[in-house]
Amino acid sequence: MEENEYHQKADPKMHELLEFCEELEEQYDVEAELEEGVLNLKMPDGRQYVINKHTPSRQIWVSSPYSGAGYFEWNGANWAPKRAAAAQGKDLSSFIKEEVKKHLD
Repeated sequence: MEENEYHQKADPKMHELLEFCEELEEQYDVEAELEEGVLNLKMPDGRQYVINKHTPSRQIWVSSPYSGAGYFEWNGANWAPKRAAAAQGKDLSSFIKEEVKKHLD
């Protein structure tokens, strides 16, 4: 995948995840910030998710304080796990939304 195409696929996904996190800010004691392709989500217990674009590998990397590291690649339809044991076949959005909510409830 060319770099321009990668950014065209990754940027909207990062903004979608930011919107999800901002909605959580209204209900929970979380803090979200997207800056220079890195999304930080600080949870109420002080733990932090870091979700970032990794341009050289054309992946989106996830560092979860609960399940560890994961890497997601564009498969032509969505961002699928390349290495993310906790994702168990879920796309990036489903994985993040389910895991974050699980640790907020």
